[in-house]
Amino acid sequence: MWDHEVKDYITKIELLPYNSFKILSFVDVGTLNNTSYVFRMESYPYGVYYLKFYLSDGSIYTRTVTKN
Repeated sequence: MWDHEVKDYITKIELLPYNSFKILSFVDVGTLNNTSYVFRMESYPYGVYYLKFYLSDGSIYTRTVTKN
């Protein structure tokens, strides 16, 4: 969940596995009507994944998440 002020700065979020460049899922934040999004990971194996946040100023932030 993010603040309404931040929503205008996040343009896209991608979910990628730790050892691959294959994008498993993504969301275009501009099309959302709310301030949160849940990636459905039930079908993905346990392990480490990256969330890549693309911002409107062109910068990219990566965060690591673990499914266990």
